[in-house]
Amino acid sequence: MSRMAIKVFVCAVLVTLAAGSLSAQQIKIGVVDPVRVSEETAEGQRIQTRLKKFSEDKQAEITALENQLTNLQKDYRAQALSLSADKRATMEKQIQLKQLELSSMRDAASRQFQLEFNEANDRFQAQLLQAVDEYGRREGFALILDRNQVAWAAQTVDVTTGVVDLFNQLFSGS
Repeated sequence: MSRMAIKVFVCAVLVTLAAGSLSAQQIKIGVVDPVRVSEETAEGQRIQTRLKKFSEDKQAEITALENQLTNLQKDYRAQALSLSADKRATMEKQIQLKQLELSSMRDAASRQFQLEFNEANDRFQAQLLQAVDEYGRREGFALILDRNQVAWAAQTVDVTTGVVDLFNQLFSGS
């Protein structure tokens, strides 16, 4: 069974269960767009700004090291014919060490960014689920789905704006 078929089946079961338990009431179903929540909340914007600054800072460090390597290589090419074998070997070793340092720095920066991103994403997802839960309870929804997991939904069931407003109320001081 495909993932989409499983999701449709689970939704159908949930709606059936909700219909049985809320038989006299109208069933309210909504969808929320997590990307919009991320883009439109103060917390989401803070996270994006922090990750962008982290990335820019790491890129500046990498660029500085790249410049050092480039200068070493230029010096080596300019002096290669006039250097003694020992001095040439020393410069070649310096270049190789700088290349290794640069490669290590790039790898470390990538891993550090991934850690920062994962930590921020996990925290944001927990906050998002809390806001969606609170919004669903306050507004009497039986089911709120992630818009990205729904093949189609009418615009009238989109609750993202309400979730954004509540999210900002709940987490504006975070």
